[in-house]
Amino acid sequence: MRPKSIVRFEIFYLAALALAVVNAVTSWSRNAALIHRSGADTMVAGYQYWTTGLGLLIPLLLWYFVARRASVIAKWIIVAMFAIGALSLGYVVIAGRLANGLGGVLAAVAFVFQAVAVAMLFRADARTWLGEDVMGEIVE
Repeated sequence: MRPKSIVRFEIFYLAALALAVVNAVTSWSRNAALIHRSGADTMVAGYQYWTTGLGLLIPLLLWYFVARRASVIAKWIIVAMFAIGALSLGYVVIAGRLANGLGGVLAAVAFVFQAVAVAMLFRADARTWLGEDVMGEIVE
């Protein structure tokens, strides 16, 4: 049976991913217009499909390996990706480039959900699930 912290991680992580999907859908036309305005041809415009697909596939794989396979490696990849995302969001906010309206709200709420999800990975029961001892070392 999976510990409560892993179940909570799963809920918040997947909720953040769902918000990212909603944000991608609601901003699809705006992003497509930016690509078109940049003079990109049709093949380059397909880039939006690939990046959105990979942007969903990678987090889903990481979720699976943490929540279902107890992978400590996947945990640390999630933590690293969250840290990079936090730095990026901080830069966007400082530069005044956070999307207005629904897009900005969805991004902020998704960030909070991700922060809670990552925090759940450092609770004692989650660390035990992932095969880490109290000091964070991997138990063989």
